[in-house]
Amino acid sequence: MASKQLELISLPKEQHPEWDAFVAEQEATGSIYSSAAYLTALCKSAGGTYSIAAVRRAGDLLGGIGLYNTEKHHHSIVSNRLLLYYNGVVLKDELVHSANAQSQLLCVLDGLINCIQAADFGSIVLHCRSSEIDYRPFLEADWTAEPSYTFVVDLKDTEKLWKDLDKNARRLIRRAEDAGVEVHEDNDFESLYAMHFETHQRKGAPLYLPKERFKAYSEMIFKEKLGSIFTARLSDGTPAASQLVLHGPHPGSHTVCAGAAQEHLSTGTSYLLRWKAFETLAAAGYAYNDLTDAARGSVSRFKSQLGAELRMNMVLRSPESATYNFAKSLDQGYRGLRSRVGRLVRRGKQ
Repeated sequence: MASKQLELISLPKEQHPEWDAFVAEQEATGSIYSSAAYLTALCKSAGGTYSIAAVRRAGDLLGGIGLYNTEKHHHSIVSNRLLLYYNGVVLKDELVHSANAQSQLLCVLDGLINCIQAADFGSIVLHCRSSEIDYRPFLEADWTAEPSYTFVVDLKDTEKLWKDLDKNARRLIRRAEDAGVEVHEDNDFESLYAMHFETHQRKGAPLYLPKERFKAYSEMIFKEKLGSIFTARLSDGTPAASQLVLHGPHPGSHTVCAGAAQEHLSTGTSYLLRWKAFETLAAAGYAYNDLTDAARGSVSRFKSQLGAELRMNMVLRSPESATYNFAKSLDQGYRGLRSRVGRLVRRGKQ
């Protein structure tokens, strides 16, 4: 397929439903994060704007990127963020899986690179949902690539998944059930945020959004049927653990925010919460649950006990534009100067 046969476009808004349908069909590289419906909800609550760079051939979509962009150092930049774990390339599955489609794949990637570089962003970071794609066109365009990792739970066979759980996890799940803990998909935002904020205070974990903006985001996600909150409650109804799961028309689901009350951390409620969410998602037809990230530490050990498989993804970084690099250097120099002046002032007052 020659590159001249490709049409490189920024999809107009009226074609975004077509894009969302395309993303939902691409199991290898698609995710809810790339859908226009999700990006709209994120922009309305977290700020930023988005566009969709796409490649067509004879009218058919072959690939694209949902470009979520914000301003930094007086330039528009593209990057993932909290609540946007993946923001990478979405490709038609047959391009990814067919050995005979290699030349087509490379042409599509070349086209996407040309399309997004023409937009003149100061910096571009793409967190792609697969490490198995041939990313050489990016490297040949002087981009850099580095691996990232996450844990993914296969939901297609919950009987097998139960056996794959760590035996301690199964023991704690049974303990929580025996104590009368129940899990419901109830969209209880207040309980989720309270435990999210408690984790922030206890461990220094980042707040995903200020409370009112997080609430607005959650309400839009619920309204558009793009996610839900699961809550584990003690026998007296007290919320003990909670998590927000993104889902939608794509076969994948993503656990993006979770918290637990400190006094219930050792009772097994968090394990029961995850297990019951897995069962619910599997019953709804979801093929997997991405637990979001695999940074080493206690949280990663917890995720590994849930029958999850470690998966490698890929982060692609474009060269920074000269003007962006210059503006960044100026801003960093200014902040450094302010810090030094502040220290001198404080010393003068002593």
